[in-house]
Amino acid sequence: MTFSQPYRYALSFLLAVTLIFVLVFFAGSDLLDVVKATDRSLLLTALVLSMTTYPIASLRWWLISNHLAGARVDSFLGFLRARVTLGLGGLVGPREIVETGGRAVWLAKFRQQTNTRAMQSVLIDRVCDLGISGIALVGCAALFLSWLEPAESLLLLISVCVGFVFIVPLVQTFLQKQFPSLTQQSQDSSAMVPTGFKLALSKLKTAVLQTLAISPQVVLASLALSLIKFLILILRAAVLATAVGVAIEPTAVAAAAPVGQLANLLAITPGGFGAYEASWFGLLQLLGVAIAPAVAFVLLQRVCELFSVLSMLPALIGGPSTFSIKK
Repeated sequence: MTFSQPYRYALSFLLAVTLIFVLVFFAGSDLLDVVKATDRSLLLTALVLSMTTYPIASLRWWLISNHLAGARVDSFLGFLRARVTLGLGGLVGPREIVETGGRAVWLAKFRQQTNTRAMQSVLIDRVCDLGISGIALVGCAALFLSWLEPAESLLLLISVCVGFVFIVPLVQTFLQKQFPSLTQQSQDSSAMVPTGFKLALSKLKTAVLQTLAISPQVVLASLALSLIKFLILILRAAVLATAVGVAIEPTAVAAAAPVGQLANLLAITPGGFGAYEASWFGLLQLLGVAIAPAVAFVLLQRVCELFSVLSMLPALIGGPSTFSIKK
């Protein structure tokens, strides 16, 4: 850790606390009234939905990793335990670095995968997540640009996501059949490219070609799991909106969910605290939600995010250490 890193962390932590404090301050005493009036059964439903996200994401990562390795890298429980452990670390550090980078390190160091295969496994896993959220922005744009009503925007959002899940494997199958040479390794002999840049291009090309060579069935399964997880998150958002009495259609909150999820990637605070809440708050303000219900919503969203990982703690009890080298 360099001399300046503790100060950067302290500043980002201070920013997270400040953002949350500002939101609570602006909500005032009305926030307590909204929280007291929250529908407990709907809140419980949101918490139950949250419990499914880590198992679904871990199953996707497990499928991809085993397929790339051509063998059983570890049990599903092993992947779940690794993901939960790193998820806990992501609560106090840069989430993407800790969780995404940590998973690649876990595969390479503790499960004897090559660095390329480990990084490829995590990269494909993340692309599946981001691909669904990214394509769903079509429905979000229709909502915020007032092209469609909330329910219609949500229907468009789901339709393009479902289409994406099935189209990608079809395109991949077509390319594999029509251009089988695309999946073969080739050397770039250009002497005009600097050595360092040439090496980086070679590694990128190798990763792309290896990804194209993956079984379309595995890609379909991975994207389907990503879609299921994504639909659970937007359903959770709609349920929470109803629970706190947000005075807009739940479908509008659900249609806005992809923007809130993607905004979490840009968070510079530990665990995304504060930044995630501020992003969602801004979205709800654009949709015309009153301040107190909006703040109650974003705070309960954070509770659900925390519960999604904390509810998986029993999986860490017993058995061999997740971060021991597997023989």
